[in-house]
Amino acid sequence: MVATSDSPTSQQTVLVRYSPLRYLGVFSSSQTDLKTGDKVVIQSDRGTEFGEVVSAPQTSKGGKLSGTLLRAANTGDKDKAKRLEDVDARSSYKYCLEAIRRHKLDMRLTEVEHLLGGEKVIFYFVSPERVDFRELVRDLAREYRTRIEMRQIGVRDEARILGDYEACGQKLCCRSHLTNIDPVSIKMAKNQAMTLEPGKLAGRCGRLKCCLRYEDPVYTELKKCLPRHGSMIETEDGPAKVIGTDILGLEVTVSPEGSEGRKNVRAVELKKDCGSCSMCHH
Repeated sequence: MVATSDSPTSQQTVLVRYSPLRYLGVFSSSQTDLKTGDKVVIQSDRGTEFGEVVSAPQTSKGGKLSGTLLRAANTGDKDKAKRLEDVDARSSYKYCLEAIRRHKLDMRLTEVEHLLGGEKVIFYFVSPERVDFRELVRDLAREYRTRIEMRQIGVRDEARILGDYEACGQKLCCRSHLTNIDPVSIKMAKNQAMTLEPGKLAGRCGRLKCCLRYEDPVYTELKKCLPRHGSMIETEDGPAKVIGTDILGLEVTVSPEGSEGRKNVRAVELKKDCGSCSMCHH
């Protein structure tokens, strides 16, 4: 979520998660007794919303704020939030789905969000192209008598809304802790010598798993210490061809020139200085 204002002086702030897209925002707060897991009411650039405290209040200097924490949620706030999610959102989803079919629009409705303050109703959808939904918005505005926002999202955000657990047994990264979903490339998988089977590399969204990014900087750094596969290098036993690499082990498998044998050689034993990496202790 894009922050909306500056915090020019020291003040108390609270990290809050909110919205079906699992935004993480820093909100100014005058309450000091909040703890992780507490439900709160916040004022963001979208309106009055319901959220959950992710970390205890702390004093911060400068930085961007996503809004103001208005209060700890009371029983009325919690009941209303539950009704909006369990009743109103489901009813709105059904109504919008029927309207989409009626207008024959090429879009897949993902989620409906009613803001706690009633400022707007947000309809999240996926579509392969731009959609002319003006007539749909008119229908929705007549039905709900409030501001309507149609939010087109990608398949990664769709997984963030609908997904739960990954094959690793942990919650989807996009639901648990990621604030931004940065690009992931097949080069990262190759860099980590992973199998390139689509079924093993794809996440719940059908795209490359976000976790491929986590270790990629380390693999990139360590590769600087090792010669390329297929290259000729100088070893203590003379010239040899690199026929395999173990990046994390900082080791290469070589075939000495004029021999069909093979041996493993550690990076520190090679007559090579990467010149920019301290991990191999050259």
